[in-house]
Amino acid sequence: LMTQKKTIEFIYDIIEKKNSNISFVKYKPEKESFKLFEDSIEPLPRSTPEEQGISSKYLENFYNELKNIDELNVHTIMILRNGNVISEGSFKPYKTNMWHVTHSLCKSITALVIGLLIDDKVLSLNDKLVKIFEKKVNPIIFLKQKDITIKHLLSMTAGVSFNETGAVTENDWVKSFLESNVKFEPGTKFFYNSMNSYMLSAIVKEVTGRGILDILKERIFKYLGINKIYWEKCPKGIEKGGWGLYICPEDMAKLGQLLLQKGNWKGKQLISKEWVKIMTSKKVDTPIENCKYGYGYHVWIAGRKNSYQFNGMLGQNVIVYPDINMVIVSTAGNNEFF
Repeated sequence: LMTQKKTIEFIYDIIEKKNSNISFVKYKPEKESFKLFEDSIEPLPRSTPEEQGISSKYLENFYNELKNIDELNVHTIMILRNGNVISEGSFKPYKTNMWHVTHSLCKSITALVIGLLIDDKVLSLNDKLVKIFEKKVNPIIFLKQKDITIKHLLSMTAGVSFNETGAVTENDWVKSFLESNVKFEPGTKFFYNSMNSYMLSAIVKEVTGRGILDILKERIFKYLGINKIYWEKCPKGIEKGGWGLYICPEDMAKLGQLLLQKGNWKGKQLISKEWVKIMTSKKVDTPIENCKYGYGYHVWIAGRKNSYQFNGMLGQNVIVYPDINMVIVSTAGNNEFF
């Protein structure tokens, strides 16, 4: 109720143009400048489309179609076949070698870190939220959220009411999440909430003492040659998990290719095959207006056989098609959120 009250006050102050001092959050932006026009330190191999069994004419027609759909506002496109970039480009003024905001696309990357810790047996899918944060839990919180587990956060079935609006009204998001009501029995219904992803990031920090970006750099990014990356943090210094990541399109493609290769990169198993399979298989039905194919563990299931995608609002996508060994990446500013 306090969060809702603050949200109403916040919106009212914006409408009334009271812009000088309306923030509830004690927080200073720390985003660094991007160093322009640096090449990737480990670029993906390039190939002609025909060498990988794709017609260049077909791709040309595809790009012309994208260009002529005003609602899409595509920024960049990259297409991989058999691990090779067969087509890439950007629509002016955007550039393929600059990082791009991912919005919720980064939720899938947060799930990779959870998979690493499950592989290490540091976490399990059935670990309970109130146990992990037992120092912050009072008896009332325990009763309300006693059944919520990591798998409920991953599958968006936790049902906790504290949502994204709390990011602009609260300083301690973990505390606010733990003190919130639960709308339904966890695990019984899909309820999309970016704060689930934030809590996964907070769990990583709680059990390891390290941020998710630090772990990703050590365990995955250094092997893929990903170094142009930035992840915003909450007022308490924890990566947001469900949003706030900036990354280049080619590095998005590398992450899609890593999952397509079942966690293996140049002969090294960076994350287990088992986790990739678990993460990318359907766990819950979703409303048809969101996706008619369902949701896995922080990935959306897609239409082709065994396909799935990382998705962020306004057209940020990493789409993986295992049956044709293809990855497609898009960044955009679509006219519709989803």
